Amino acid sequence: MSKEVHETLLRMPLTDTETKIVHPAQWRAQFPAALTLRLGDKVSFAELAELAEGDKLKGLKWFSVQDVSFGRDADKVRLLARALEHMPALETFVMSQKPIGESMPLLALSALTPSLRALDLTELRSWPSCAELVTGRMKQLEVLTLHHCLDMEAAARTSFSHPFPPTLRSLDLGENNIGPLAMAALEACLRQRPLDHLERLVLDGNDLGTGNGSYESLLAALAHVPKLKVLSLKKNGGLADYDKLQDIKDAVPGCKVLFFSDDKE
Repeated sequence: MSKEVHETLLRMPLTDTETKIVHPAQWRAQFPAALTLRLGDKVSFAELAELAEGDKLKGLKWFSVQDVSFGRDADKVRLLARALEHMPALETFVMSQKPIGESMPLLALSALTPSLRALDLTELRSWPSCAELVTGRMKQLEVLTLHHCLDMEAAARTSFSHPFPPTLRSLDLGENNIGPLAMAALEACLRQRPLDHLERLVLDGNDLGTGNGSYESLLAALAHVPKLKVLSLKKNGGLADYDKLQDIKDAVPGCKVLFFSDDKE
């Protein structure tokens, strides 16, 4: 399977053309017909909220603010939340951000429709404070991306304190320094609520092969994802061992694709 196919596996379908709005002058003409929208960094969030409240975005399916620099602008996030409240058809939301304040992501996420199907929170450092809202409110979530969010080993107690939605089909926990404590917490989380529909699990760039029980917790965790088809364990130093590889294969007999590499790059 090619890298491109792997990276797009289980992502929600988009329309043929993505509408990227980079200047407010484009909005009035393009918004009514837009089904996908990726905001640039110079948009007016006041106008975004106005258009959404005027039902101009009620058919929007896919929305990304990953190119927007929020800084610590609380007003911008409040306006984003106002807009999100008027996007009832939204299926995919991407909010890939570096630190924007502890409470601000929570404000935006609380405005999302509970029927959201895919959520990308790459580099969102405040995941633990958002976990209860996401896992408890979004009952139809199928794709959750938490790539490079925080040091989950240091925050093991809070990173996996709430069970994931049982509807998940794809979970990305790559580059979060998951070691023995975090992996044990993840296994306990999955034991509490197994992910019976999960087909894709990404654990790249963590610390699962250096002993101290993380590998054993990984094997135990895999027992709680019985329908797994794709497992990615790249850049986990010490895992590329024949016996360990065989143990992992035995733990997920239905897995069709297993990504592996020797050491952290």
